[in-house]
Amino acid sequence: MAQHRGRDEHRDTSTEAGDVTAGSRSRDARAEARDVADGPPDAVTDLDAPNGPDAPNGPDAVTDPEVPNDPDAAAGLDAAAGVLAEAGTLAFGGVGLAGAVLPDTEAYRRLEQALPSRAGEVRARLDWLLANGSPTGRAYAATLLEQVDPAAARIAWTALRADDAVLTSFTGCLLEQVTLGEYAARRLAEG
Repeated sequence: MAQHRGRDEHRDTSTEAGDVTAGSRSRDARAEARDVADGPPDAVTDLDAPNGPDAPNGPDAVTDPEVPNDPDAAAGLDAAAGVLAEAGTLAFGGVGLAGAVLPDTEAYRRLEQALPSRAGEVRARLDWLLANGSPTGRAYAATLLEQVDPAAARIAWTALRADDAVLTSFTGCLLEQVTLGEYAARRLAEG
């Protein structure tokens, strides 16, 4: 009988301990899922973070709990969009004999680099640029939009074909002035 009591007491203790360990196992499983997932740690979806249409970066965004709350990163995206809103020269690489990288190009690259982790935030700025940017800023925005949403980019380029505002573009040492409409038609033809 003493043996039976010992088993019952052991069961009660293990049940209570099981409850505590179940919570620990749940946390451990989440941590293990993060460790096992493919890709860098910032590309792993946080299992406790909201996901779906109401998530901070949209329905299909991969979330990192630190990314949406980073005011410095958001301010950097705003600053880059501000530069592109007033951009005067379209260049995707270095220009001139020295290969200098223009501030407009640096701003473009900053938004481009943010796309993988902050696609929703970048997309909102691209939509704003398409509506409010300089002709060059709109060309930069439509180009970036190709990486986020190719169908929307095609629609943007189609709308920009009617724009007769002049933009200056650089390809290496070659300077060209062309209308935004002509540039858009070329982009559409490229595919």
